[in-house]
Order: sequence, then structure tokens, then C-alpha cells
Amino acid sequence: MTEVADKLGIHLADFQNGKEIYFEEGKQNKKFIIAKGVLDADGIISLPKLKTHGYAKMTGCIKNQFGCIPGKLKGEFHVKLPDVNDFARMLVDLNKLVKPKLYIMDGIIAMDGNGPRG
Repeated sequence: MTEVADKLGIHLADFQNGKEIYFEEGKQNKKFIIAKGVLDADGIISLPKLKTHGYAKMTGCIKNQFGCIPGKLKGEFHVKLPDVNDFARMLVDLNKLVKPKLYIMDGIIAMDGNGPRG
């Protein structure tokens, strides 16, 4: 992506580094580390794929914002929130914080099974 972005003069968003954000309105999670690319954006458009998920059964628009958590920090949530309902509440809090302007899900070709590597 870097080569094409450089050729077209497009700045790539930073999803490796983040900033700790306190979210008072969170029902369960009051603190998140959010990728700088999200915080620097004028708005978020969420473009998830329809797919199954071993933990959440099905992923979609709400779970797609989990990508706003930088890098390996995502794995920490699976350890801290092993209960699927707690994990789901965290995703709702995250969506309320990030507030995507638009969700468009690609359901033409869905993924079923054990993740993208499967």
C-alpha cells in the first residue's frame, strides 16, 4: 500500500500507534487506546465483511471497529473479557466512542470458518 499511496500522494493513516482515551459515557469500558489514524480522521466509514467468528458467532458492523484498537492490544481484550457478553458490551462502548458516520457491510461473499487464515 505504501508504494501506491506514495505514487498517488496519499497519506496512510497510523493504525500502529495509539492514544489512551477516557470515555466517561462507557457503560462497561471507560478507557480505550485508539489508533492515531482514527483520532486524526474527520470521520470513520466502516466497511466490514460478513463472516462467522468463534467468539462472537458472527462479526459485522459493530465488531469491525475493533480494528480501531492498535496492533497487538486487541489480544488483551480477549484475555480481559473472556465472556462473550462482556466482550460484546466492550464493542458497544467502543462504537459509541468512535461513532462511525456510515456502515456498509459486504455480504456478497461471506467467510465461514476459523478466521482469515483458515
